[in-house]
Amino acid sequence: MGVGSVQRLDASSFGSRLYLARLRSVQDAFASRLQADVPGASVERRYGVVLDAVALRLPVRALSRVEGLAGVAAVYPVATYHADTDTVPTLVGAIPLWGAGRSTAGQGIKVGIIDDGIDAGAPFLQPEGLRPPPGFPRGQERFTSGRVIVARSFAGKGAPHADDLAFDPNVSEHGTHVAGIVAGKYGTVARPGLGLPVVRGLSGVAPGAWLGNYRGLARGDHETGAIGSTVELAAAVDKAVADGMDVLNLSLGGPEIDPAADALSLALANAARAGIPRSSPPATASTRAATDRSRRPARAPRRSPSRPPPRIGSSGSAARSAGARARLRSCPSRRCRRSGRA
Repeated sequence: MGVGSVQRLDASSFGSRLYLARLRSVQDAFASRLQADVPGASVERRYGVVLDAVALRLPVRALSRVEGLAGVAAVYPVATYHADTDTVPTLVGAIPLWGAGRSTAGQGIKVGIIDDGIDAGAPFLQPEGLRPPPGFPRGQERFTSGRVIVARSFAGKGAPHADDLAFDPNVSEHGTHVAGIVAGKYGTVARPGLGLPVVRGLSGVAPGAWLGNYRGLARGDHETGAIGSTVELAAAVDKAVADGMDVLNLSLGGPEIDPAADALSLALANAARAGIPRSSPPATASTRAATDRSRRPARAPRRSPSRPPPRIGSSGSAARSAGARARLRSCPSRRCRRSGRA
């Protein structure tokens, strides 16, 4: 199943696995050319499901040389994102959709939360009879449960140990909050203490759904809490699609970027073409300026002159890149399964 007339991508199908293996060999060849032609450049991360791309770290002066390499279709900048809203609408109209005995309250749906991590042990996220479906849990299993069935971090190379954890008790607040909005346990009683009143009868919008924890905001920041760049967030989208999430949620804010020049927007668009809807703030998380509270212009990502940010570029030619994405999206089709072609 997919969204509307779009057929759902199966990243584990024979055609998809054949395509991904072929793509890895193409990216290997590109990495070899890069090492030979651009001293000081290195591959930070690779993408293959929602992007045919690699994330690079390289000196600024080498950027034009990378843009001229054979097989590079485009080079995208890296933006930095942070958790945005933590306000829940008082009425979303979900209850009439739950059916008798909450039989249609999200059962069988897997929602990927791309955020700063999820506390699977939080009272609002207790399993209440839920068990992982076949093939799950995945990732860092100590941070999973019957409700939270995937736990992954995308902190990247050289990150502190705490950033590599799918859940960090000192950071993972916003993602836990968002996960509760999406699929918090029905009938939870909140006892906040400190003289605050007890709140009864809490529930997520889809209390029967499973949650996937994709910690794309995996770096600490003294101003905004957890942050993540295009590199980590695109990797989280890539893996969530590969894991078979049915819906993706990104409650993020960041700098204003033209969607045509934003690799995260491209990753989300390709996820949608693969049959996976996403939920993000108005104007999409990848283009919205984080100015809701202060009304100040969004800050540009901070750059270190000695270590410029990675760049995300396609590893195929313009024609090859566009065609590769189209072939990957069509893998579940009968033609693809019959021929074994990606």
